This record gives sequence, C-alpha cells and structure tokens, in this order.
Amino acid sequence: MKSNQAKRKLSLFNTLIAFAVISILLVLYINNIIYVNNLAVKNIELKEEIKKTSQANDILRTEIERLSSFDRVKSISNEKLNLDVREGSYTEKNKIIVNKSELY
Repeated sequence: MKSNQAKRKLSLFNTLIAFAVISILLVLYINNIIYVNNLAVKNIELKEEIKKTSQANDILRTEIERLSSFDRVKSISNEKLNLDVREGSYTEKNKIIVNKSELY
C-alpha cells in the first residue's frame, strides 16, 4: 500500500513541476510576443519619422534650388549691388563675397 501512496505523491509532485514549467514557458512566450509587438510599433513610428524628415529635406532642397537659381542671383546682384552678371562670367579666380547684411 505504501508503494501506491509513494507513486501517487511522486506523480502529484511531477504534475506540479510540469505545471510550473509550462507556466513559466507561457509567461516567457507571452512576454516575447509583447516585446516583439512593441518593437514593431516603434519600427512603424521610426519609419513615419523618416518619411516626414525625407519630405522636409525634399522641400528644403527645392527651396535651395529656387534661392540659388541664376536668375534670382542675377536680379539681386543687379538691384542691390549694381553688378552686371552674365552667365559664364564667373571663374575661380574672381570670387565676389557678399555679406548677408548687404542684401537686406
């Protein structure tokens, strides 16, 4: 009779150990799922931020192109500095440096 009780207690102990191990594995698995979901959300947020920054860069590049166009520079130099600038008249040796304060 004692052997049946010993087997029964051992079986109950094994069942509890198995339940504890399964519980720990489930908690770790659920934690992993939550962590991966958080990473996916952060990834999406970063992609949106990159997209917005890229659009802002495109707008700024367009603005740079508009402000540095030859026609605009020519008209400003003619109006503000009384310089007659012709296309192809610029060389590396004769640079003109203009301070921002002189333009306004």
